[in-house]
Amino acid sequence: MTFKGILDGALLRKSICVALLFAVFVLLLKSTGTVSADLLSQKKILVGMTITMAFVSYLVSCSKNLLGWVTFFSLLYGSTAYIKLFTGAVLRGNEISSAIALGVMIGSFLIIVFAIRTVFKNKVISCILYGISYVLGMAAILFPLLFFCYYLATGALLSSDILLTLFQTNTNEIASYLKGQDLFRWGGTLLLICVCMIFFCYFNRLVYFGVSVKRLISCGILILIMCIFIVPKAGQNAYILNTIDSAREELVTFKKYGEAKLRRQKQLQSLTDLKIREDSGGIYVLVIGESETRDHMHIYGYERENTPFLDSLKSLPDAVIFSHAYSNHTHTVPCLTFALSERNQYNDINLVDAYSVVEVAKAAGYDTYWLSNQERFSPWDTPVAEIASVADRQGWLNGNVGKQINTFYYDGKLLDFIPDMSNMTNGFIIIHLMGNHLSYDDRYPEAFNKFSRGDKTIDTYDNSILYNDFVLRSIYEKVKNVPHFQGMIYLSDHGDDADKHLGHESSKFTYRMAHIPLIMLFSESFMQNRRELYETLKSHKDSYWTNDLLYNVMVNILGVQGIPNSEPVLDLGNEKYGGSADILMTLHGRKRISEDPSVKN
Repeated sequence: MTFKGILDGALLRKSICVALLFAVFVLLLKSTGTVSADLLSQKKILVGMTITMAFVSYLVSCSKNLLGWVTFFSLLYGSTAYIKLFTGAVLRGNEISSAIALGVMIGSFLIIVFAIRTVFKNKVISCILYGISYVLGMAAILFPLLFFCYYLATGALLSSDILLTLFQTNTNEIASYLKGQDLFRWGGTLLLICVCMIFFCYFNRLVYFGVSVKRLISCGILILIMCIFIVPKAGQNAYILNTIDSAREELVTFKKYGEAKLRRQKQLQSLTDLKIREDSGGIYVLVIGESETRDHMHIYGYERENTPFLDSLKSLPDAVIFSHAYSNHTHTVPCLTFALSERNQYNDINLVDAYSVVEVAKAAGYDTYWLSNQERFSPWDTPVAEIASVADRQGWLNGNVGKQINTFYYDGKLLDFIPDMSNMTNGFIIIHLMGNHLSYDDRYPEAFNKFSRGDKTIDTYDNSILYNDFVLRSIYEKVKNVPHFQGMIYLSDHGDDADKHLGHESSKFTYRMAHIPLIMLFSESFMQNRRELYETLKSHKDSYWTNDLLYNVMVNILGVQGIPNSEPVLDLGNEKYGGSADILMTLHGRKRISEDPSVKN
């Protein structure tokens, strides 16, 4: 078969003529100043626009079905940019055109697939290719539909944070999350996806029939030429691709963090000056809460009396209650990744190279423990799991949590796993609670069902805080009389917005999600031996602080010296601490603390 026999040469020539006329027309507009010079400053843009016109002309002449196919995908992908507008997010000027370009490319690629499947006459090969084309086409439609459906189901933007959370969660957390959602809306979105898939199957047949093999192959060759010029620009700023790419980069970084664990430990072991200061040492307990906002804690001014233990600390000299603590994010993994490592929002330390507080404490000479009421593994190992894995001893109590989701343990069970510290000299124990994570009524026994006359979501959230207070009291009572006990520090990873039934989803961000408690309890010996540090901490109790700076203050409290990359200005326990509402941020730099309505300027 000759080249002429394969291709529809006359149609190609006609399309090229249309393209050249379009190019001349655009250049004339440019010379007269009608079109912005910036728009056509790059040759690839002009060439790409020209070839696109040839492609459109070809499709019109070739088949209205093919033109409709490409138009459908360009509109489908182009419309995804408007999701950002619906949610009030900022939409950059090139995001719409990038999304349309992405749709054109995907639609064009599918046409090539359709052309290939028509060439082969063997029934087996034809059926296989036909099935592949259906799978690829359905995937191409499902991709943007997921973004639309998430918006319809939640009213929020599907962000890279949400995608990361899906990779880092487990089936029990997903089930717990869905319990608090509008299942009618989720069901409606699933029905919409099914309808769209049925529509695709019908439309796919229209594209296949009525177009000659010769014209489809000609069309495919023109598309390949177009791709050479448009692919480098097409879709690179599209919202859906940026979202996927950001999540992918984070997952890659997380994987590298785990792979570099042994290297970081060897580096610390090589530091001859790394040790516990002579006036320091002892036993320290770090309790990490989950989803507790200080806005719903009586100790911070909330009307319901749901923190009796913490309330009792107000008048005690050994307690330091910080009033303006914020989380660095609203999702656990990014929060604790920054909180427990050198990496924070204010430095440029590569996460892969960032020492964790567990690594530093262990290298300095502390016996390290990690006790958790959360699951150890998700489909992807996270930096938090990698940080925990360094501890000398680990305890992961739960496979599942909650009364209705295969409950095994409430947080109170953690007390049974706190090690015997009677003969321990230097110990660093991290206790990670399930705390106040959705669903709230799964987080406490029936005996703590005190609040039940208001909004159910708020009532159950307040009850979970009441139980969390009980757990903190129980932990403190168990450790405070240990011979070498020095201090207990409590903070939450992030808050929840139970008032608006928003949980802690970053795409629905409110500052209530970032308002967290920070409370420190010290022994008499600590206040005597580390008087300067104690007084400095008390002087900063009303300072603004974000919990990605936890590493800095914990290294100081633990009395570890010889640690590299010291940042006094970021250390709450240093007199040079420089945190302020104007400087500090949350959501990993996307929101400033000064923008919080509760901040008094």
